Amino acid sequence: MSTERTRDEWLALVRPFEHDGEFFRAYDLAQQGLEQYPGDPALAHRAVLNLCNAGALPMARRKFAEYGLEASNEIDHLALGGRLLKSEAFGLPGERQAMSRMRGTPRPPSGIRTASVTWRT
Repeated sequence: MSTERTRDEWLALVRPFEHDGEFFRAYDLAQQGLEQYPGDPALAHRAVLNLCNAGALPMARRKFAEYGLEASNEIDHLALGGRLLKSEAFGLPGERQAMSRMRGTPRPPSGIRTASVTWRT
């Protein structure tokens, strides 16, 4: 079982590995933190981001949904969802990549404020 630490201590342990490009190790530490703090959005965000940075996009997409970040309206989670879409699009071959880019980014959910614009649907 993981060592008892505060959420902030887990996050502080993750960041040096992110900085050094050791994304799977950073993911593992975020996972250990999530064992102690299930459903913590900051630890979940770091876990998914590190999977994405490591190129483990299918797993990142699954964890994004599993952790409930997909349904979140928090700006960091929306940005992470966009990051996953971008990474997935760049991983597609030629014509499929171009078609994915032409579709554009979906609008944020109703009432989300971005910059100085409020989207309403």
